Amino acid sequence: AIAIEFFGSKGIGIATGVLTFVILVFGEITPKSISAENAERISLVVAKPIKFFIKFFSPLVYILTLITGPVTKRSGKRRVMITEDEIRLLVEMGEKEGVIEKEEKEMIKGVFEVGDMVAKEVMIPRVDMVCIEVNESIDEALKLIRETGFSRIPVYEGNRDNIVGILYAKDIIRHLNKKIKIKDIMRPPFFIPETKSLRELLREMQKLKLHMAIVVDEYGGTAGLVTLEDIIEEIVGEIMDEVDEEEELIRRIDENTWLVNARARIEEVNEILNLEIPEDEFETIGGFVFNKLGKIPKIGDYIEIDGVKITVEKMKDKRIRKVRITVNR
Repeated sequence: AIAIEFFGSKGIGIATGVLTFVILVFGEITPKSISAENAERISLVVAKPIKFFIKFFSPLVYILTLITGPVTKRSGKRRVMITEDEIRLLVEMGEKEGVIEKEEKEMIKGVFEVGDMVAKEVMIPRVDMVCIEVNESIDEALKLIRETGFSRIPVYEGNRDNIVGILYAKDIIRHLNKKIKIKDIMRPPFFIPETKSLRELLREMQKLKLHMAIVVDEYGGTAGLVTLEDIIEEIVGEIMDEVDEEEELIRRIDENTWLVNARARIEEVNEILNLEIPEDEFETIGGFVFNKLGKIPKIGDYIEIDGVKITVEKMKDKRIRKVRITVNR
């Protein structure tokens, strides 16, 4: 009424604008800023009044819940009080404020990412699997274990598409003085599809007390293998043990050049080098280059994509081991 008296018909618009500004600044922004800066002190002051009002209104809340309960249950939707995005935001803020360490933030991030990942994304590809034929001798198995440092080795019959068991180093040690064959002590393999959720897989491996799963493709052939360590590494980062050789997957040579292990994930390469190499079809940079070349690569072969030159730097047999990435900026 006062605004209309002073400004006539324009008074309603002016009053609305002024009140909106006052409410936002003094009713929303300022109180939140003050409470954020003095959170602990203010919390101690308001805790008792809030507790009183919770108890005072609890009978009313209970009655309203009884009335609305059947309606909400019938809808079949459970209200999510806090979303994943909100938790991620809180973690980011916590790191900036120094409440959460960077390593802790990465672990929390890893927990969320594992929930969205499948076995195919973390498996050791078939070509990199260390296996042994079922008819090999125990001495040959021991030699392979010494050379690789692995305590569990898949056993195949005929070819790697026919995995028939898993050989444990500790089982060999138990029977060292006996004349046995691999098939006598190997354990049954645990097979999973490429699309198996890592969350489900981790739960099953814990329940069954297993450390290794064989991944099969849509045709029933061997696609690779996943170990419990592979899944845990997605959460806590790389785990190095006494038999692992520490090696940088991505090493910078100069301002525009990097030497990259073929096993490096395209997602990681894109993040570190700030590139946009397609991630949809292939997991590793080696697999991407191999496919784009369309032939058995040789050292010096290269592809170019969006101003990025990727050259085959090192080979082993018919597999790419390292590539050199040159960015023209």
